[in-house]
This record gives sequence, C-alpha cells and structure tokens, in this order.
Amino acid sequence: MKEFQLQSDKELEENVDILDGMSFKSWGKAPPALPQFQIGFITHVVVPLYITSASAGLADMTRPLTNLRDNLAKWQAVVAAGKEEEEEE
Repeated sequence: MKEFQLQSDKELEENVDILDGMSFKSWGKAPPALPQFQIGFITHVVVPLYITSASAGLADMTRPLTNLRDNLAKWQAVVAAGKEEEEEE
C-alpha cells in the first residue's frame, strides 16, 4: 500500500496523470485497508488482464487464474472475518 501511496504522491508533484483510484490524496480520505485494496486491485485490474491474455492466446492462464482466484478468496475471507489489516507478504 505504501508503495502505491508514495508513487501517487510523486506523480502528483510532477503533474503526471494518475490512474483513477490510485491517487490517495484525491480520495479525500484515508486509503482503504489492505484487504479491500487487494480485492479491488485483483478484481478490476488483474483479473481482466489475465482474461484478456488468455482470450488473445498470449499464454495458458489456467494455473495463474486458479492461483488468482485462490488469492482473491483469501482476501475475501480476511474481510469476512472482520480483520482490519493483514500483513503484507
């Protein structure tokens, strides 16, 4: 999380366009907890990228998609258990 925050701060200072949702300062509130951030990133960035790669025949994405779904389920379980934070790996 800190890496994304530092990157968006640097891009703001340099007047570089920032992807929607990546500018912590523009949110007007604290960034989401790590589990919610991971779920959003996986759902809205990684899954579409993997599916597009698979559809285009760029790579066999069967195993990566399985691993990704397992990872997503882990983060969803963290949220369901009501844990605020999970250690970064």
